[in-house]
Amino acid sequence: MSQTPILSRLRILLPVIAAILLIATAAIFFSGSRPATPSAGASETKRADTHSQAPARDAALTSADWMERIRQSPAENRPELMREILAIVDATLRAEISTALATEWMKDDLDNYLAFVDEMMVGEGLSSELMQRFSVALMGSFEASASKTELKGKIRYVAEAVVSYLIANDLDGAEDWARTNLVKLDLDMALARIAPPMAASSPTKAMEIFGSITSAAPRLSGASALGAALVKQDPDTAIRWANSIRANSERSLAMNGVVGGISPEDPARAASLLKGFLEKIQNEYNQIRERDRQQAGVKPEDEFQTPELYAEYLENNGYAIMQPDTPEADYLIKAGEQIGFEIAKTDPLAALDWAKSLSVGILQAHAVSGALSGWSTWAPQEAVSHYLQNYAYDPAIPVSLFENWASQDPQAAIAAIKSLPDGGQQSSAIRGVISGWLDSGEDLPGLVAWADQLKPGADRDDAHLSIIEQTSELDANNAWQLVSRIENPVSRKNAAEDVFSIIAFENPAAARQMLQHYAGPDSEIQALTRILSLAEES
Repeated sequence: MSQTPILSRLRILLPVIAAILLIATAAIFFSGSRPATPSAGASETKRADTHSQAPARDAALTSADWMERIRQSPAENRPELMREILAIVDATLRAEISTALATEWMKDDLDNYLAFVDEMMVGEGLSSELMQRFSVALMGSFEASASKTELKGKIRYVAEAVVSYLIANDLDGAEDWARTNLVKLDLDMALARIAPPMAASSPTKAMEIFGSITSAAPRLSGASALGAALVKQDPDTAIRWANSIRANSERSLAMNGVVGGISPEDPARAASLLKGFLEKIQNEYNQIRERDRQQAGVKPEDEFQTPELYAEYLENNGYAIMQPDTPEADYLIKAGEQIGFEIAKTDPLAALDWAKSLSVGILQAHAVSGALSGWSTWAPQEAVSHYLQNYAYDPAIPVSLFENWASQDPQAAIAAIKSLPDGGQQSSAIRGVISGWLDSGEDLPGLVAWADQLKPGADRDDAHLSIIEQTSELDANNAWQLVSRIENPVSRKNAAEDVFSIIAFENPAAARQMLQHYAGPDSEIQALTRILSLAEES
């Protein structure tokens, strides 16, 4: 294994970047959050469902009466009005009026409409009775406002919300709705999300849905998820499906999902599959690379031993020679780590031997990291000792190793940090300890006190930033107290804005009081003031 920090310099492939950029919006409603928009009722106390408490007077209101109420209602009252409409007993009238309000709301104030959609989907739940009632308006508003062309801007979020609801409640209906109302990339993005859950009831149909996707980015984003879903139903079918995919990147991503799904139950089989698949794609790549090298007139003995020699060749010849390792191995990294982890839980040396037998360096390094992490779940001191003896040149490995250790015994993990070299290894271990400590359920004040006593500079800043990032959503007030302890001005400003945004949109009055006592520089105070103004306006 090359004595270079392979794990810490993972290559970034352009197809993956494209997939992430184009599919990122699909993850928004999966995670239940979007980039901050003015929240419709986010700062209000959560109301009890009103659909079971419909006022008696509503029974006497006609369609015309409700439409007049919609016309006269100010924008800020729309969330409450929609909840009142959703309490209408007559399903036909409720559908008509709720769709009318949703359509008007979406046209006039899309940001706040989307905030209400979030509130319904996340706050009420995708399968709640109130969400089921609102889904009629949600679909109706989209169908009334969108023509059957590629979507632009934030209206795409509405389509994603519909698909999310239907996946949770009517999977066949999700496919029908998507094919009826969406086209091109939007349709393919929806189908890439529908195919994996479809595998639970109909693997054949799931594979057919995936096969109908024509856009590259959704295929890349969906291949691994579908592989993982298929393997739960029939591993042999999943393996055949992954191997049948023609596009190399998609094939590797699909196999990543397949072997990753097999590894918890049968790590030995997963290890054999991954190693065989890696050798297959490396051999295919070698053939292509050899043709490329012959075309360029480069002999095998002219291999470039250093980046400098390679750069010199490029300058003189202007022709880039393919790297020796297949880039498709990058798509298998997660599976390699997971297999190494699973085997090491019972036989760490066997896991490391398997990892070192892999033919591609970057995958080998990640499999070694996974093996050491798995070892650390039951014998962390031995795992750290083995790391120091054999892999200390790679500063990235201690993150997961110390995370597992700290989740069991934070104090012992902390004590072991000093045994590591101080060339990035200790910094990695510190990050791992913070994640593991938080997972362990140990007291947060104790973690903060430990972070405070770290030596000033990057390590202490990174520790505070890591705590802030992992706790701010649940406890923004405590996270805010840590912001002022960050010494790096850029890091402090970014952290201040992130945490303050959460507080400001949840409780503007409390945020204003915090801002009055904030001792940061003028540039930070001005940025926070702008955030508060936006929160108060919403």
